[in-house]
Parts: sequence; structure tokens; C-alpha cells
Amino acid sequence: MQNIDIVFCSDLIKTVGAQLLEISRNGQRAHTMQDMLERFEQPNTWANDRIRGALAHEYPAIQWLDIEFEREKPSAAPSEGDYWMCDPIDGAVQFMQDIPFWSMSLCLIHEGRPVFSLVYDPAQQELFTAREGEGAFLNGVRIQVARKQDLAQSFLATAHPSLPEREMKDTVRTTRAIAHILPQVLAVRMLGTVSLQLAYVACGRLDGYWEYGYDTHDWLAGAFLVRESGGIANDLAGQPFAWGSAGIITGNAAIQSALQARLREIVPE
Repeated sequence: MQNIDIVFCSDLIKTVGAQLLEISRNGQRAHTMQDMLERFEQPNTWANDRIRGALAHEYPAIQWLDIEFEREKPSAAPSEGDYWMCDPIDGAVQFMQDIPFWSMSLCLIHEGRPVFSLVYDPAQQELFTAREGEGAFLNGVRIQVARKQDLAQSFLATAHPSLPEREMKDTVRTTRAIAHILPQVLAVRMLGTVSLQLAYVACGRLDGYWEYGYDTHDWLAGAFLVRESGGIANDLAGQPFAWGSAGIITGNAAIQSALQARLREIVPE
């Protein structure tokens, strides 16, 4: 595996992020979903190409993994070689509405598993990084998951599907899960960008996070941060989260286990 210069990757993401932040703050508000998607495409494509080009120049041997944002189970991850996977703008609605809770994520996949990840919040200038076996960091300071042991005292987060009307099964599962979990915990929130919420689990701001679906591209970088900060990231079946997993449940060992057990109590319709 090629050695990765964290400083180079961090500076690249910060530079692109600063320009995206200006676009978010100064852009005109969309009046329809179609208008929003059209306005979003240009900065998202620009950022993707800018990051891809710079990484290809610096690391020509590392390939780029083009992710098709399908809501069905994705195809298997490449099992050989090194690949970059990038989400230049995670949180499209917040970005287009100038709500400062969107993020950028970058993940290096080696032999089918993540070995380096980065999640950046341009509005707060907070950079989360992790490299396999070296721990996770926020702006260079080591972080760890929260130490709470009691689910009743936990602050959790989740997210509904990006297109609820097209993904009714997971939409219903999400609302039923919130109704079941909310009375048993301190609070449940939907904060927006998934990768940043997972980064918040990694640094202890959130005690746990769960989500239904197959959004590997949204989860992979943040799940790696959680694991490198001492936490657990499993799928809905209780297996270690991996490429193509159905759903994700994270937290420290105690909270993750308790949350997983509570979610299993929900009887499918």
C-alpha cells in the first residue's frame, strides 16, 4: 500500500472546501427540487474533478472509484489494489440552503477495506482524520468515542432516506425506530450530513448513530473514524460494517450493543 501524505490530502480538501463554502453562502436559493439538483450538480462535479485530478497527479498508482448512488445493495468492493472514494458534498440540501452542516469525505480503500479516511466540515474548519492502526484525530488532536454506559443517558442521531417517497420501506423503518427508541434515551436528532454525524460519534459529541439502507458511500469514511477512535460500527445483523452492509449502528461497545438490541425489538411490518 502506498504511503499517504495526510498534510497533502488535508490541504487539498480544505482548499476545495473553502471555495465550496463561498458557493454555498452566496448562491441563490432553489425553488423546486429539480432546480436544487441542477444547481447542485455544477459545484459537486467541479469539486469532484478538482480532488480527483490532484490526487491522480500526486498518487498516479491509486485508482478512483466512481460510485453510483444506488439505493439497492451495491456491488462488491474492489478486492485488489488501492482506490479513492470521495463524496465532495455530503448534505446537498444543507449546502444549497446555506445551512452550515454539510461536509466532505475522502476514503482510501486497500484490498477491499478502508485504511485512511478524512471528513471535513468547511463551515467550522474541523478536520477529522484516521489512518489504520494509528487512531482518529480532530484538527490533529486525538479523539475517542464517548464513555457513557447507559443507553438511557445517550444522545443519538439517525437519518431518513434521501428520497423518502422512493424509499418508503426504509422511511417507515426509520420513523418506527425513532418512535421506539426516543422514549428510552436522552435525545434523538437528525443533524444532516451522515459522514459528519459519524465523525461526531468518533469524537464523543454523539453517543451513537444508526441508519437503514445501503449507503456505503455515505458511511464508509465515518465508520472508519468510529473504529479508529475505539468505537464499534456494525450492520443491522450485528456483523462488522463492511462494503455493502445493510444499515449501520455505531457507538462505544456498551451503547452500540444496547442500541442494536433495542432496534431488534421492532417487529417488521
